[in-house]
Amino acid sequence: MWDISTYISFCPVTTSCLRNPERPRVILNDTVSTYEQVEATIEVDELDRRSDLFKALGDRNRLKLLYLLMDGEKCVSDLLPFFDILQPTVSIHLLMLQDLGLLKARRDGRRRYYSLASEDILIQLDRFCERINRAIPRK
Repeated sequence: MWDISTYISFCPVTTSCLRNPERPRVILNDTVSTYEQVEATIEVDELDRRSDLFKALGDRNRLKLLYLLMDGEKCVSDLLPFFDILQPTVSIHLLMLQDLGLLKARRDGRRRYYSLASEDILIQLDRFCERINRAIPRK
């Protein structure tokens, strides 16, 4: 079993960097397959973006919305029958995914039609999940 603290450690400068807006930089030590330590620099904004992306994808309903939009654009009323939640909640989920750049929307009269921003999104998501599933043993 591996301990994540041995793979990712925040340098002492990092804490001050996070508090100092003039230096928005986090330095992470990452382990590569040869177990050599490689220093990677990730901007705080990028960490925030990744965190928001994982939060969005961590919700079952939002993930389901992405897969439902796989075969083309749909409006909220087309998506609603697949959920046990109210229409305003589905709309909020769609707006969150749109704000993250995962969806695009177009207005047609009073309706908004949503579609994937790129067909590649779900392909890459599936590849990522397959890799993670292979890397992490199931209990």
